[in-house]
Amino acid sequence: MGKGEPTGSARSPSRDIAEMVVSGELERVSPNPRYVEQRLREADESLKAAQMIRELEHSSITASYDASRFAIDALVNWEGYRVPNRPGAHQSTIKFAEARLSGVMSAEEIAGLDTLRTLRHAIEYPNPTRPPAPDPKGSDVSAAIELARRTVAAVKAEIKTPRQ
Repeated sequence: MGKGEPTGSARSPSRDIAEMVVSGELERVSPNPRYVEQRLREADESLKAAQMIRELEHSSITASYDASRFAIDALVNWEGYRVPNRPGAHQSTIKFAEARLSGVMSAEEIAGLDTLRTLRHAIEYPNPTRPPAPDPKGSDVSAAIELARRTVAAVKAEIKTPRQ
């Protein structure tokens, strides 16, 4: 969940997003500035909470993930889409981030978002037939908070940039 150079995907982000629409992972909607502002506020609040409860590792990881997801959701809507509420929706949100933020965030950061999603899922939905979620260490929590901070900042920068 670290940082590096922005990714330079060989695929076109608009092509990846168009494929997500065709597959039903995204739906076209009218952008809603109030919704975007609300999600960015929620992202900021979740990030602040993650920092405040850093010693409660599982809760801080979950809040860090929520901050990232809320920010990405704001960008999804700002671009005129929504992720339908169905199984795999969180994966679709991260897939959108990979397509849309690949020139802004590093490949390592994008991969870190999916790692954070997977860890949060294991924390939130324990399964008695699988090993429990690993206990995050302080460095894991710090990395999750930093990744969330970076994601929220990247999304805010993109939303300030005029649409193409």
